[in-house]
Order: sequence, then C-alpha cells, then structure tokens
Amino acid sequence: MSDGFAPPPLLEARNLSCGYGNRVILEKFDFSLWPGFRCGLLGPNGCGKSTLVNTLCRVNEPLAGSLRLEGREIADLPRRQLASMIAVVPQDTPIAVPFQVR
Repeated sequence: MSDGFAPPPLLEARNLSCGYGNRVILEKFDFSLWPGFRCGLLGPNGCGKSTLVNTLCRVNEPLAGSLRLEGREIADLPRRQLASMIAVVPQDTPIAVPFQVR
C-alpha cells in the first residue's frame, strides 16, 4: 500500500513449537498469513505438515510459542468459534464401520 499501512495478519505464529507429548516435531517456527493470500504447505514425509495443521485446529495444543487468529490467541477461542473460522479437509478420511458390505 502506498501509505505504508499493512493490515494485521489473519493467522500468525511466533516461536511456535509443536509435536506429540515430549516429542517436538516443529521447533521455534514463525509465519504470518494475511487475508486474500494463498499459501501452500509442502515438505517431505515426516517433516511436520500434519502436525502443524493439527495444531492450528487445536487437535494438538502447541508445546510452546504463540498462535494467533485475527489477533486472538487460538487457545483462548472457544472450540465452536474456532470451528467456524478454520476448517481442514484431509486428503484421506478413514471410515471404520463395524459391518461388511456384500
């Protein structure tokens, strides 16, 4: 913008560490996403893509750092409100049903 004003990020992580239990997968990770921008998440198997997405959706809680959505800490948002703001469509959706199809 010509006036030097930049809007605040829609989603922002600062010094974010995520993982499972005591196992850290991503450590001290920073990123910002602004409204209207598109972002891709690429990397080899096991590098932390799913772990990051699960942390963004509060399936996993961050191990350290700050994760903010529209300026509010994601951990402070009620889950229902967060679900109205963030959604994930997984690549594979396993469906376990207790019966057989013939």
